[in-house]
Amino acid sequence: MNLEPEVIAAGITALVTGVGVPAVFLQARAATKSAHAAREAAQATRDAGHAQAEAVYKAALDGARTHAQEQTEQWRREQRRDAWTEFLHNADHVEDLCTSKRHHASADVSDAWQALRRSLAKLELVGPRDIAARAHDVTKTLGGLIDDHYFITLVEPVFERLNAMRAEAHPYIVIGPGEDWPTCPPDHRACLAQDALHAIWRLTSTARAQGIAQPVVEAEEAVDSGEIADPRCYEDEPDERLRLLGEINGAYGDLVYGLDGVRGLPELDDHVLMTRACLDPSEFYRQHESRVTAFSAAREAFLTAAQEEIVGTAS
Repeated sequence: MNLEPEVIAAGITALVTGVGVPAVFLQARAATKSAHAAREAAQATRDAGHAQAEAVYKAALDGARTHAQEQTEQWRREQRRDAWTEFLHNADHVEDLCTSKRHHASADVSDAWQALRRSLAKLELVGPRDIAARAHDVTKTLGGLIDDHYFITLVEPVFERLNAMRAEAHPYIVIGPGEDWPTCPPDHRACLAQDALHAIWRLTSTARAQGIAQPVVEAEEAVDSGEIADPRCYEDEPDERLRLLGEINGAYGDLVYGLDGVRGLPELDDHVLMTRACLDPSEFYRQHESRVTAFSAAREAFLTAAQEEIVGTAS
């Protein structure tokens, strides 16, 4: 069979077209895959860039936060050291005023005490707690020295003046029959106060031996509470402790009455008079020395704790 050339050419063209369509489809599919892979690569690059930027930002933020914390800690350490130094300076100043051989005005001591209290309040704000507790120990010991200073500068001179007034009165008193010591005139308040003071020393020494820590104070409390029904009739009290407290209260009343009747004497703080009148001079000065020692020990404990805190924060 003979085919015309045109038929042969058409057949060839149809064959080529049939084979070429799948090839074009495969090429298009390959191109799509390539474009998708390119998009994924670009997205991965963008994600990596975002992650890197976020890491850089976080590192910068952490660094800024760390720097701020370090600055805050440095500021806190400086505030604490300043507060500790100020407190210690004020404590030493109060101690110097209270133990100096030269008598200082009560106003100076009061001002120094107030400055110490203000520095203690500042120290409590900046801390830490253990240092604040040590500071309270120091302040407590100084409170006793403040009372001692008041006694030495105000109360003791009053008693010295009473001694002088009694010495002036005795030469004019005639010793009666059978008397070993001249009797003071009934209206001589200085002598009454001195007699009452010596009676208080004797009675409170007995009271402390029986375990009564603050005899004059406890005697007044027993009367105020009604534990001693009638302080004027303490001799009839069957309880030995209450009888002793009643006698102490009576002697203290005589002391106050005597002091009130002596012209020109300064008005004394009742609390200090009550807590100091029961100590004779030798006992008072022994107690004063023990308070000075207690202050030194409390000061050393405060200083040691502060130094340990400084070393600990530095490391």
